[in-house]
Amino acid sequence: MASHSKKGALFQAIFCFLDESGFSERPTVRKTWGKKGITPIIRSTGSWSNISATGIIATDPNLKKVRELCTFKRGSVRKEDTLKTLKHLSRQIKEPIALLWDSLAQHKAKIVREYLHKHKNHFVIVERFPSYAPELNPQEYLWSPSKTKDMANFCGKTFEDFESTVKKSLRRIQKSPDIIRGALYKSGLFHRGGS
Repeated sequence: MASHSKKGALFQAIFCFLDESGFSERPTVRKTWGKKGITPIIRSTGSWSNISATGIIATDPNLKKVRELCTFKRGSVRKEDTLKTLKHLSRQIKEPIALLWDSLAQHKAKIVREYLHKHKNHFVIVERFPSYAPELNPQEYLWSPSKTKDMANFCGKTFEDFESTVKKSLRRIQKSPDIIRGALYKSGLFHRGGS
């Protein structure tokens, strides 16, 4: 494997699975307890304001060292935000990076392609998941524990309260290597006991 330069680089690379997701101020409604005959009411500010989170699972091929990196932005992710996220990733991961992500328009923007080309010695592999198979991206599985557990039925009094809770939720996941490994296994790209 090491005789081929690209395969040799991949063997030593850190796999980085990137995906974006939005968190709306309108809560995800889940079942809750209430007094018999009295329907619980979830009061929302009525705002459609949102926070976009970009999550990146970073792991070695044997899943011994797994990490979750996150960046946040009010509103939608733009190509400039994707560029900032890649620069953040470069600062956090010093080893060669095998970047795997979807075909979002921001990922294919000229400034993003130019940055990846300029830093191809660091981003040694850049591959896209097929559009028909989002389930292959392990990062997809980390949004659910946040949205359906921590953020379920949550209505902050202010946007700042909402933003703080989103960040706290994702920090909880960042501190849970077992949850991150579970997402990697669920994608089917890794097997228990090694890649």
